[in-house]
Amino acid sequence: MKTRWLVLTILVSLGIASPTHAQAPVLPPGDKEPLLRLEAGGPTSFVTALAFSPDGKQLYAGGWDKVVRVWSLNERGQFVPSRATYRVPIGPGLSGAINCIALSPDGSLLAVAGRGVFREEAGFRMPGLVVPSLGAMDPDMLRDQGTIYVFDTQTQAVRLLRGHQGVVLSLAFAPGGSPPVLVSAAREQNADTGKYDGVFRAWNADNGEELARKPDQPSKEVRPSLAVWRTGKGVKDLQVGFAWDEGTVKEGTMQEGTLRIWNVAQDKISKENDGVYNTALTRLPGSGKLISTSFEWIKGRKADGRLRTWSYFPESGLKLDGPMATLPFQEENSFVPRAVAVIPAESPGKTGRIAVAYGVYSSEKKSGIEYRLRLLDSTSLQRVDGFSP
Repeated sequence: MKTRWLVLTILVSLGIASPTHAQAPVLPPGDKEPLLRLEAGGPTSFVTALAFSPDGKQLYAGGWDKVVRVWSLNERGQFVPSRATYRVPIGPGLSGAINCIALSPDGSLLAVAGRGVFREEAGFRMPGLVVPSLGAMDPDMLRDQGTIYVFDTQTQAVRLLRGHQGVVLSLAFAPGGSPPVLVSAAREQNADTGKYDGVFRAWNADNGEELARKPDQPSKEVRPSLAVWRTGKGVKDLQVGFAWDEGTVKEGTMQEGTLRIWNVAQDKISKENDGVYNTALTRLPGSGKLISTSFEWIKGRKADGRLRTWSYFPESGLKLDGPMATLPFQEENSFVPRAVAVIPAESPGKTGRIAVAYGVYSSEKKSGIEYRLRLLDSTSLQRVDGFSP
């Protein structure tokens, strides 16, 4: 007994036990010694996020090498590396890995997030140590991990957005308007259930103010697609569409995922069933309709990947409203759409395009997943002929 109290007294005197969170620094301390990094002139690990500048002349790319690099369009129509890079604090392994980036509508702000470095985590010069030295992660550590870095693309000055208590998986700016509003999605542990929930936040990207928060949303360990649009002049007059809970097939029965809309001003969620693997979503800027992707599974029948068109109104919610495209089951393979994006029309009066990336899954499960790209007409969702990736 005396030994236990002696140990506790020593820990308290050293300032190790029961740290005071209110006095904790905003950021964990960095390494005391400089770390040399090889600049390879391009990505050295998985690229997880891409963003084009509004004029299409700069391409931003970030990933697990923990750097956002910029490519610029030259006079010959080629993208070449520029000197601009954006770096976040890093640690060993995936500490500091970038999951997502987003560029503001005017191109002046670049938001970057992922698995942030947290205090008391193992450093490059601490071999063998993986977990925090005091055991479980406390709220300050979790907020470190969920930090969002917002860079000024002209000066590279950075502002920190702290609130998420877990890894950030998706970012998206609302189009137009002032101030710029950023929406983020992260997985955070629910203190009551011990499970991980999806948590959304809306931020004033100019001053770092958290505008709204929507916790307790179903989530899986995949990155949700976000579609954000404004419905008025107020800073909270936003709608956020997202597809995250993929749904499952258990014992021959399909449990559908859902497509959801968060009305930020009213703090309300609208939702409709949308099949399995519904993690890709985009919004057509002209009509305001949403295009979602999912996988239709019916027991005893062949399965198809599909794209569906939705309309949404705050008063009536979501409803299917427009064409549907299928990626049919062929030659014992199934096609599952995984990402979708709108390609704007080259000029007014012309029809835009939708790009969909999909995985080809073999029923024999002997080979890896092959990914393909297909272009669709944005109004009919019919395949565009003459395109070969």
